[in-house]
Formats: sequence, C-alpha cells, structure tokens
Amino acid sequence: MKKYIYLIFLVLLASMLAVGCTESKDNHASQTSSPQSGDVYQDNAWRLSIHKYTGLLRTDFKNVQTFMDDTNNSDYASLATFGQNITEHSQAALSENNQYAVSPQFKDAQKEWGLVLEDSNSAGKSIIMASNDIQNGNMSSKMENIQKYMEYRDSMTSHLNQTTILLQKADGTTK
Repeated sequence: MKKYIYLIFLVLLASMLAVGCTESKDNHASQTSSPQSGDVYQDNAWRLSIHKYTGLLRTDFKNVQTFMDDTNNSDYASLATFGQNITEHSQAALSENNQYAVSPQFKDAQKEWGLVLEDSNSAGKSIIMASNDIQNGNMSSKMENIQKYMEYRDSMTSHLNQTTILLQKADGTTK
C-alpha cells in the first residue's frame, strides 16, 4: 500500500512539473504590466519556483519512503535529516510563494500550492519527531508521529492534485 501511495505522489509531482514547465497562451501578457492596475505579475517566476521546489521535495519524500521501506535500516539520524530537508525546503518554498505577485488567473493555484507546502512542512516535522521517538525508545509516540506524517502526506498529495487542476484551468488546458 505504501508503494502505491508513493507512486501516486510521484505521478502528481511529475504532473506539477509538467504543468509548471508548459507555457500558457497568456504567459507573455502575465509578465507585463496589467493595463488596468499597473501591477507587474510574476507568473513565470512563480511557476519556476514550483518546478524547483517540487523537484527538491520529491527527492526528500522519496528518501523518507526508501527509508521506511527498508525494515532493516536503523540509521534514524538520516531519517531526521530527511525530515529536516522536507521542513527546510517547504519553508523556503512557502516564503518564496508568498512573495510572488501572480495574475488573478493563478491566485487560487498559488493559495493551493501554499497548502501543499504547509502540509509538507508538517509532514517533515512529524518525521523528525518520529525519528527522535525511535532514538529515545518511545515506540507509541513514534507510531503516532508516523501516522501524522502519512496524514499530512496524503493531504499534501490531495492539495497537489488540486493545484495541478487549477494550473491547468488557468492555462486553458482542461475541459
């Protein structure tokens, strides 16, 4: 079951990368000043940020999944490092996400991407706590934190799917 969830997660991340790398019909207009408001939109830069952090987070989550699939692995310091990487990458991406001024067509996708990053950050923190619990011999708390990790990861995947849909709608590539 874990492998299927991991596979779905990777497919969704790959979809985000594909959507983030495609140009919309209005990309050139979204990088220029709006004739009505005078605002400068940063749609392309924002999408490149999604592309960058999606790749980093995909690697981070893959490392956690690989660790969890290896029942003989007892290097819990590495697990904590993987969780720390998730947390750091999520926080950096969230900070960057909040700094971009995107055009109105991308506002909902930007908010949804923020939810992806918040869940990702919480998942990373849960893995760090689970690793600490294991090292301290607190197995019941470890199970609670792994359960929290999986819940945040599943929620993140759902938000990632919704982000992909919203980006496709904004690009006019969905029906």
